Amino acid sequence: MFKKGYKIIVIKDGQFDLKQFHINKLTGVAFLLVIPILFSGFYFLLNTFNSDSISNKNSTILSQTDRITELEYENKIKDDKLKDFQEEIDTKIKENNKKLTQLNDILVSNQKKSDKLVKVLFDTKGLSRESRKAGSGGELDNDSNKINLDNSGMQDLIDKTILNANKIDKLFKKIYIEKIYLSNIEDKFNSKIKYWSSIPSRMPMDIKRGIYISSYYGYRDDPFHDRKQFHAGDDFSAKIGTPVKCTGDGVVTKAQFDTRFGNFIEIDHGFSYKTVYAHLKDGLLVKKGDKVKRGQSIAYLGNTGRSTAPHLHYEVKFKNKTVNPRKYYTYDKKLEQLIYYR
Repeated sequence: MFKKGYKIIVIKDGQFDLKQFHINKLTGVAFLLVIPILFSGFYFLLNTFNSDSISNKNSTILSQTDRITELEYENKIKDDKLKDFQEEIDTKIKENNKKLTQLNDILVSNQKKSDKLVKVLFDTKGLSRESRKAGSGGELDNDSNKINLDNSGMQDLIDKTILNANKIDKLFKKIYIEKIYLSNIEDKFNSKIKYWSSIPSRMPMDIKRGIYISSYYGYRDDPFHDRKQFHAGDDFSAKIGTPVKCTGDGVVTKAQFDTRFGNFIEIDHGFSYKTVYAHLKDGLLVKKGDKVKRGQSIAYLGNTGRSTAPHLHYEVKFKNKTVNPRKYYTYDKKLEQLIYYR
């Protein structure tokens, strides 16, 4: 007697080979219920996997989009910075060009001035052109505004900047050499100025109407003795009270009275030079130890001591021996030439 249930027949493909399986009703029902559930679960899992995959892909796409946006923003910032950098370089190059042009004009002016000084002071030429060629900057390149902000453009800008830096370096070397040269000239010039300012390089009185040299250096008829006698200076005749001027920078070594010179002043000018101013009026304007300057009033003409009329007796001494004062009066023009070029 057959049991109630289900029979499953399996036929092998290509062969007449039958196989049959008998399942009871409960098993069949369970099988029929499980199959849809399995398919539903498989379908659910498949859909879940596809959904996650799509979500991951969308997330990746969004992430890449955000990164692209971020990179574009960063590139824009870099471009802005590069433009600012280029503008800054352009501005600095133009400023340096202007400063270097002004500096070069000053250098040329100083070179001309120093060459004149050298010629006046030492009767020789100035610094040679070869010596001044230690650095020659030339004009800076300010064509950077033509540069594109790509890789080659940036390299071009860097190359131009380096070139300009080298030009500046050369110009500074030139300035340094000129500075040393001018410093040496200035030292020598100041020494010469001191020398020409110190030696008795002018007359002790301003020559004008009523003031003249009445007796010169050398042998003459002595007014106190009936014979020729050596006169060690020049005599300047003028009214009593006429100002007497110092003939060179120096220090007062004597300001006193004696029976021969009356009131007199002696000044040590350095460089082995001294001057004497005699027969001065009472009330000398300087005293021993005072520093005096060329052209400064030191006393007034008088008639003191061994004198026959109001006059100034003026002597110039070199290494404590009197010399002819007239040979030094012409040096006044030399000193004025030096002061003019200073």
